[in-house]
Amino acid sequence: GNIGNVCLELGKMKEALKLFQEALRLHREIGYKLGEASDLRNIGIVYHKLGKIDESLKSFQEALGISREIRNRLGEATNLLSIGIILKEDNNPEQALTCLGQAQDIFFEIGADIKADIVHQHILDIIHQLGEYGNRRFYH
Repeated sequence: GNIGNVCLELGKMKEALKLFQEALRLHREIGYKLGEASDLRNIGIVYHKLGKIDESLKSFQEALGISREIRNRLGEATNLLSIGIILKEDNNPEQALTCLGQAQDIFFEIGADIKADIVHQHILDIIHQLGEYGNRRFYH
């Protein structure tokens, strides 16, 4: 996975994808769920950078499911944030707000206030785009 991250940073998406997929295969083979969720998240990032929205969402959703299964709250919130950003970019503001609201709640719950603030900015962007300044549901 580390070499995949280097390739990702260097913009070598095909190489990164291949390395993350190999790491995923190995983690699945040995039953290492945390690694599997991390690999799927990284694959989702690569697909997002390649503009493959459906594949990206699928990877993040699978990572989210595993994070929930193993009760990794940070992973759950991080994947919800990624899904929310993609939905926001893909013009699905209501679904994005749902995911982002869930992510923000979890980040606050686990004490990751800086991450919660990042989520809050995405929520405010969507509310601003929708013109729903009176919508208080997403304010804490």
